[in-house]
Formats: sequence, structure tokens, C-alpha cells
Amino acid sequence: SLKRASQNLPAQYKARTIPSRSLSRTERGTLTHRYYLMIGAFSKRENAERQAARAEKAGYPATLINFQSGMTAVGVSPTDDLNVAWATLDRLRHESFCPQDAWILNNE
Repeated sequence: SLKRASQNLPAQYKARTIPSRSLSRTERGTLTHRYYLMIGAFSKRENAERQAARAEKAGYPATLINFQSGMTAVGVSPTDDLNVAWATLDRLRHESFCPQDAWILNNE
């Protein structure tokens, strides 16, 4: 599991994970990958779109993801491989547009 896998990682790899049950009902089942690196959640969709554009300009494929709370989040670098997600998160945190509290969405 994601929690068990993260327990053996060095501190710099630690990240919050959010389960897919937090997604809006219409969003559940539409995401095509297991893991997304979340680089922000915004109350205004326009802000999420700007963040997604910054990520894509830097070479990270971005997806806008709607949560039950009404927030629109930006997920990048979708993957089905947890090891790839952790490695990409470490690299992503060095990008100027990425907040240090980036997290992984576990789309189970």
C-alpha cells in the first residue's frame, strides 16, 4: 500500500497522500492513472488553470481534478507506478512553480 511504501522512504520523500474518495462524484472513475502529483488546490478554477499551464511549460503533463470541497486541484505526471511517483515528486519539488507541500493523490 502507499502508506506502507512511504514508511521506508527517507524524509525528503515523505508526502501527504489523499485518497480518491475526496474527489467529486463526477471526477471519480474518470482519472486514468493510479497516482497524480498534486501541486495545488484552488477555489478559483482560473488559478488552477494558470498553475497547470506553468507545469506544462516545464514539461509536466497536467490534469485539473475536482474535489468534493469545490476546489480544483492540479495533478501532474500521472503514473501507475508508485516508485515513479515518489521519484518524480522529489524532482518536481525543485521546480519554481511547485509548492513544498505537494502531495500524491492515490486514485484507488
